[in-house]
Amino acid sequence: MSLPKTQQEWSCQAQAAGVHNRSLKSCSTLQSGSRVNHQQFLLFRTVVPDIQPMSRLDTSQYGLQMHMQEASQILNNPEFNRYLMAIHSANWVSLRDFRNILRAQIEVLAGQQQTHLLRRIDETAVNTSLILLLIAISSMHPPLTREWRSSRITLTANFGSMNS
Repeated sequence: MSLPKTQQEWSCQAQAAGVHNRSLKSCSTLQSGSRVNHQQFLLFRTVVPDIQPMSRLDTSQYGLQMHMQEASQILNNPEFNRYLMAIHSANWVSLRDFRNILRAQIEVLAGQQQTHLLRRIDETAVNTSLILLLIAISSMHPPLTREWRSSRITLTANFGSMNS
C-alpha cells in the first residue's frame, strides 16, 4: 500500500486499517523506526506529499541561503564528484576521502540479496556507511561543527495511557 499524499488519502487508509479514531497512545506494540508497519505509520498522522521541484523552494523563507551556498560548494567539489561517478562503476580504488564510504556501500548492496548467514547485512553496516558519508561531507566544509558517531543511544517516548 502506498503512503498517503493528502489528508483525504490518509483518512481513507486509516479507515480501512481501523485506526481512524485511534491515537499512537492506543498502539500497544510500537515497532522500532526501521520496522514501522503501515498501521503504526498511519497513527503518526503523517502525509507524504509529492516531491516538489527544487525551483519552487524559496530558501530565503527558511533562512537557508548560507546553507545552500555551502551545499553548492560540496556538490561542486571534485572529490565528491569522483565519488558520485564511482558509485556507478564501483571503482573505489581511485578515491581518497570517499574510498571507505563506497566500500561500505558496496558491502551493503552485495549483502542485500544474500541468504548465507555470514554474508547478510544488518542495520549496522547501513548505519556505518551513512555515518562515514556524513563525516566526509562535513569535513569538506570546515570548520567542522558537527559530530557523527556510531555509538547508539536509546530514544524513548511516553505517549501516556489510553485513559489520560
